[in-house]
Amino acid sequence: MLSIFYINLFNYGFVYVLAPWDSRESKFSLIKIFFGGIYTDINAFWFNDVGILIAGTMVSNMLYPLIEFVLYWALRYAFRAWDQRSFIANDPFKTHSKTLQGFESIYAGPRFTIHYKYAFILNVTFVTFLFGPGLPILFPIGLLSLICLYIVERLMVAYSYQKPPMYDSTINTTTLNLLYTAPLIYAFSAAWIYSNQ
Repeated sequence: MLSIFYINLFNYGFVYVLAPWDSRESKFSLIKIFFGGIYTDINAFWFNDVGILIAGTMVSNMLYPLIEFVLYWALRYAFRAWDQRSFIANDPFKTHSKTLQGFESIYAGPRFTIHYKYAFILNVTFVTFLFGPGLPILFPIGLLSLICLYIVERLMVAYSYQKPPMYDSTINTTTLNLLYTAPLIYAFSAAWIYSNQ
């Protein structure tokens, strides 16, 4: 879970800060070689270019659980229709599966991957708190993302996923401990953005 979260946070958070950064004021020539962007600091032009990309990425992340839900449902229905040789796949007794394992792979549903869901929650929270001081629209987008994930996951656990294995509390406590650091990131980001004249 942590590796997925760190990679997503780097892709959706720090790349948007580092890629357009112009380091012409730096004393180190090596830094000037790697960071030759167009913005020396966060300003109004940065918000017009990069801020719109961040908000668009967060909106697409908000819609991802819905897209995942629809695609999983469509794939499962297509495999079941192919197995029953019918467009209306509502009778599992008309199966053409030769083995029990083949039948279970078609009718059991996807596995419950909790580590991706926790990484999604952490990613939405940290990106919202990282860029939220300058882009307050990210807070309602982040809230809608978490609500959408909650609703979709409740439906998927009830109707779609296989029975999840027993998880211990390690992943929960790790996630909660990481969430405690999100307000610190918000404070540092707000101090940086609001100190820009």
